[in-house]
Amino acid sequence: MTHSIRNRTAVILTNDKQEILLVPHLVDGQVSYWYPPGGGVEFLESIESAAVREFKEETGLKIELAENLGYVQFRRAIEPWHSITFVFRGKYLSGILQAEQTKYGDKMPEWFSTNDLPENIVPYLKETVLSAVKGFAISASGPVNSS
Repeated sequence: MTHSIRNRTAVILTNDKQEILLVPHLVDGQVSYWYPPGGGVEFLESIESAAVREFKEETGLKIELAENLGYVQFRRAIEPWHSITFVFRGKYLSGILQAEQTKYGDKMPEWFSTNDLPENIVPYLKETVLSAVKGFAISASGPVNSS
């Protein structure tokens, strides 16, 4: 049996209301976890290009990367699953928030207050998200939330 490591990206984006943008992970049409927008790195693609591309695919927003926040490694032998997620802080450039249409349903990103994050942030990225939002009190990087 051949196993591989999945290289992924995640982008932390906040707005001037101190909210963070998260994308739902759907199982049977229901939200199981919330993730920072991002996804898989394609063969010969840079992690930076993948982060920007995946962010736009999942949110409809165009961003640039403002800071590399490091990486998170997740391993689970039982499935088997091994991923390395490269995490960035993003800066909003343009676009209108929209849902990504997938075979599992429409995944509409949502803004959450950095003081009231959902309990079901994907476990292996939860500490990274919590650490990243602490620094946002002084610098918003995304669009104004109109809702």
